[in-house]
Order: sequence, then C-alpha cells, then structure tokens
Amino acid sequence: MITIQGDEIRKLCISDMHFTYKDFVDTHSPMALLYNGFTDYAAQSNADLIVNYGDTLSSEYLWYLHSLSSNSLAPNVSEQSRKDYAEQLTRRRLRHDSTSPDSFQSICYLIQQFARASGYPHTLTQGEIERKLNEIRTHDRDVIRHIVTQQNTSAKPFYILHGNHECITLSESEIAGIFNRASGHKAASRTAHPYSFYQDFELVNVGREPIHAREIFFNANVHNHAKGGLRFAPYDLEWLKDTLATTTGHAVINMHIPISFDHTPEADPYSITRSYKESAQMRDMLAQAGNVALVNMGHIHRVLFDKIQGVNYLTMPSFRHIPSFIADDGRKGLKEPTGYFHETTLNFVNMRAHVERKRVILDKDDNVSIKSERKKRVGFAPNAPLNFDL
Repeated sequence: MITIQGDEIRKLCISDMHFTYKDFVDTHSPMALLYNGFTDYAAQSNADLIVNYGDTLSSEYLWYLHSLSSNSLAPNVSEQSRKDYAEQLTRRRLRHDSTSPDSFQSICYLIQQFARASGYPHTLTQGEIERKLNEIRTHDRDVIRHIVTQQNTSAKPFYILHGNHECITLSESEIAGIFNRASGHKAASRTAHPYSFYQDFELVNVGREPIHAREIFFNANVHNHAKGGLRFAPYDLEWLKDTLATTTGHAVINMHIPISFDHTPEADPYSITRSYKESAQMRDMLAQAGNVALVNMGHIHRVLFDKIQGVNYLTMPSFRHIPSFIADDGRKGLKEPTGYFHETTLNFVNMRAHVERKRVILDKDDNVSIKSERKKRVGFAPNAPLNFDL
C-alpha cells in the first residue's frame, strides 16, 4: 500500500507513444528529446505516480511490411492477393509463444507470398525473413527496456500497461517480464489474472479517517484483431468483478482499449479494433459495482470524456499524436514537434477530478518546454482543463 499525506492522488498519464528503435538510437532525435523532457518534468513534479496506458512502441514490423508492399506500379502486383495476405498477416501477427524461431515459419511463408503479390523485386528466403523478424523483436524489446529504465530515473512509481502494438511481435509473457522492472510494478498486488494487477493507496490527513483508493491496471485481451473484432478473454470480466468486490473505498481502472462506446461495425467498421464486443456488458458491471470513480483508457489517439450510468470514462491523448507526422505528409497542424500527456488530480475528499492537458514542445534550438493547452483541437481534444465529479 502507498500512503499519501493529503486528500489527493496526483498522476502524470501518457498513452500511445509509438516509439521505434530509431527514435532512441539517435539520442538527439526529436522524439528522444521530447520524451527526455517529459521524464525531466516528471522527476520534478509533485505527481504521486506515472501511468503509461499502452502502445509504448510502434513495431518496425509494420514498416517492414510496408517496405515490401510499396511497389504498387509493378506489372506483377495483385491487389486482391496482396490484400488477402495482408489480412492473414494481421490476424497472425501475435504468436502466443514468440520466443522460438520455429514460430516464424508460417509467417515467413505469408511474408514471401505477400511480397510476391506486391511486386517486390527480389525473392526473399526464409532465412532472410527470420533474421529480419528476430532483429525487429530485439529492437522492440530494447525500446521498452529503454522506456522502463528511463522512467524509473524519475523516482516516481511508474506503471505500464501493454497495448496491441506491444503484442505485434512480443508475447504477453515477454512483455510482462520487461514491464515488471518498472518501479511501480515491484510493489503492486498480483492475483489470478496473469497480466493484470492493482495498487492500494491510503490518503491520510489530520482530523479525518484515512481514505482508501485502489488503482486497478486491467491488462485485458488487446491482441485479437482478427475478423469479428475484439473480445475479452474468458477470465477478464470475472477477474475485474472480483477485484472490485474486494476493493475498500474507491476504484480507478486503467486499461488500453476504450469501453465507453459500443462495438458497431455496421456504423463504424473500425470499431472492431477500437472497442470490445462486450463493452456494454462491462459498463453495466462497473455501474453495478458502485465504487468505480474513473476509468482511464488510451488507444484511439483522442481525448474523450463521458459519464455513463454514473461512471466516468476518460481517454488519454496520444503522446505522439501530431509530432513528426506534419513534416512527413504535409498536413496542417502544430509547427513544433510536440508530445502530449495528462496531469490528473483526483481529490477523494470533495470527490472532484481536475485534468490538465499538457503539451511538450521542442523548439528549433532543441529546447524543451511544457505548457498547459487550453483550446479545443478538432478531432483530438476538447477545451481544457476538464473538471468533473468522481
């Protein structure tokens, strides 16, 4: 249990950083400087904990597939075949045991066929593909290790959840092994769920009884992006229901994929990867529990707030929502490389939340500054700050 003197739990929240190996190989790259600016700020802040809501990395695997499919003008391109193989690769990109080279055999065949259907000018051997996949896996592990090591230097309890991007090349057991090195995980309470956990907090102050709160880190199934969409694993909802039932005081749930809207592929074909089929069922369960103060989520690269059946649902901004993409594709947007995070204060005496949207800015001289952003950004975030009842 973590004891806090006062009435509030203060958090720094980040989500969907999508870092690649090359972002940190060059320590002077814009993304490395932005993230270092965030960790420096975190070390000096009065935050009680730091939470990353998943998608720490953007696997080089996606860029590798893109490099094999970019030759769309070649005479031997088969659009339908390329689409079919891409769909199969999407469904099979996570292996339950991705530690053995043998697990690459079937995916190597699909990559060979995908490259051929895309008009890739060279014949790829299985050995070449396996070496590339092993290199990508090593790079992905190195990125996460770097983030964990860097964040631990802030001396603030650091909690990290995995998102669907971590699961592209790494198994959940590999991810858990790396994440367990994060400072906050060392004291977290673990139960029957293999990848979910919680941390209890006690807020003490003179003149009142201690207030208890539980931060639940719900690593539900995030990798089932096959046809039909996302579903919870059989034990997910049961574990969460039991964990809420044993909670003394208020509960705050942290997860990657949102449950604040429904899985409606007829109206929104992307909803099969943006939410769960059982989202409505889970919302009902949380409302019935009666002790959930807030559900924090990421994944969709937007800031949304909803109060549904008396429960608050908040999605985090993506750290890498706008930064380097402006120069790459010419879209209008912010001129400076930018990162985003939320600074959240939960007051359990007056039962109020205050959420500041923070922007990390890198200027032309590579100086980093952090400012509160107030104005609305269409398609990304409402006016800030957000204030609501818990």
